[in-house]
Amino acid sequence: MKKFFTILFCLALFAPATLNAGSGLYCSATGATAVSLSCRAYDNATIERVAIKLSAAATTSQNVVVTLDSGLGAAYDTVVRVFNPQALGGTSFVWSPECPLSIGPTDAIVVTYANTDTLTYGVTIRYSL
Repeated sequence: MKKFFTILFCLALFAPATLNAGSGLYCSATGATAVSLSCRAYDNATIERVAIKLSAAATTSQNVVVTLDSGLGAAYDTVVRVFNPQALGGTSFVWSPECPLSIGPTDAIVVTYANTDTLTYGVTIRYSL
């Protein structure tokens, strides 16, 4: 679990997602309410990292949940990472899958966080095709 937080901590929040093409493909969101970022590559892709930046350390114990939202349906959805920013301390978090995390064209990676503290956040999901 410590390896998950070695670099930084990044988080996706509730805001319109941005899909950017080119050499660095990513979805991102920013805001100060609950986080709910869904990133779909519309092609076969590999998730490289999820990054979350909070404006201050969280004071409420709540989990950030990263889920593989399967295009096959809810029965196939899989939680791939859970962490609690308040328990970890700090404001920046990055998770890079230890093994390749491949998604298909109908799959998505979803990041959620209740953000009761109403911290301003920036969340990025970076992937490659």
